[in-house]
Amino acid sequence: MILRRSGPAITALSALALLAGCTTTRQDSPDTFDGEIVVGVDLELTGPAAEIGTVNLRALQITADRINETGVKVGAKHMRIRLAVRDNGSDPTRAAQEARNLADDDHAAAIIGAGTTPVSLGIIGATEALRVPTVSLGASDALVTPLAERRYTFKVAPNAGDVAEAVVDNARRLGARRVGVLTASSAYGDLVTRALTPAITARAAEGMRIVRTERFAEDGTDVADRWAAVLAANPDTVVIGALMPGAGRAIAAVRASGFTGKVFLDPTAGADNLLAGQNRADAEGMYMVHPAVLDPYAIANSQTAIAQHQFRKKYVEKYDYFSGLAPNAYDALYLVTEAIASAGGTERDRIRDMLEHTTYYGIAGNYSFTSSNHGGMRPDTLALFVVRNGGWARAI
Repeated sequence: MILRRSGPAITALSALALLAGCTTTRQDSPDTFDGEIVVGVDLELTGPAAEIGTVNLRALQITADRINETGVKVGAKHMRIRLAVRDNGSDPTRAAQEARNLADDDHAAAIIGAGTTPVSLGIIGATEALRVPTVSLGASDALVTPLAERRYTFKVAPNAGDVAEAVVDNARRLGARRVGVLTASSAYGDLVTRALTPAITARAAEGMRIVRTERFAEDGTDVADRWAAVLAANPDTVVIGALMPGAGRAIAAVRASGFTGKVFLDPTAGADNLLAGQNRADAEGMYMVHPAVLDPYAIANSQTAIAQHQFRKKYVEKYDYFSGLAPNAYDALYLVTEAIASAGGTERDRIRDMLEHTTYYGIAGNYSFTSSNHGGMRPDTLALFVVRNGGWARAI
């Protein structure tokens, strides 16, 4: 993993250096810290998106602990990172208030959050007004556009449009022509539907079209009926977009119906509990487009792969499983930490400027932030996965 900056600061960092503590650090005892840098964390730790928020918090805590083994050199001072964590309850309005609290009460130099697009959109109004650099873990392109209204906002998750294009590309390669869309009636389902619909419509000349779109209750209680309506349209491929538990119930309904076509899940399927219990068997053979870091069998023969392997190992040691969503949070905290180090302090405008001139090769993917692009992950880091023997494997 290498980080490069253009503009006022130029730094080169290797994956191994980052994992040992930033190259902006020194090998001193933590007792020599001159103070702490507060990084705000505004996540969905309760509410419908609590699973995603919990994964992100765990990843941030592991990453902060790693950084603090040696600390961060900021100007002439040797500092440690402190995460100020606030639960937004998966509510955009509450998330905005927690962002204000992080900025005003905790004096956060920057904020990471939220984990989903709808809640992140709630944060942005507050952080832009307060001029606090913020790295969202949500997916929608709307988080960073229009840029004139998103000067302090960046993101690390794959762009929803890029994921949709990759889903459609792979579905078409696997023979898709008649596509059913089955998404939750929620803000997250809206995001998936809005990204997917134009991507499929654009392939009309290739004989690909949507035969039916159905929306089901967020908790999946009515998904059997909604899936029956999609199935009646005779699709050869279906795309499911939902968070748990709705996603699990949708998968179960599709499997119970005996559907023999291809099934694509959205990237949140890489989270912890989708392949737990009966879902493990029901999802067998289903596909997902996700950053390549999810691959458990990748050979650690490069700096990035070694960094991925070491982070995965630490996460599994602590929580007994690995979530494909966790690496985004790792990258977000390193991006913020290095921007603070390069800024030489916690002045928010300087941190924003450093973030805006960053090319970063992270463990989740690669990023190129510029004055005209605040995210997210470059599409060349996305890969196709399939559930094989109860776990995610690269589709070949």
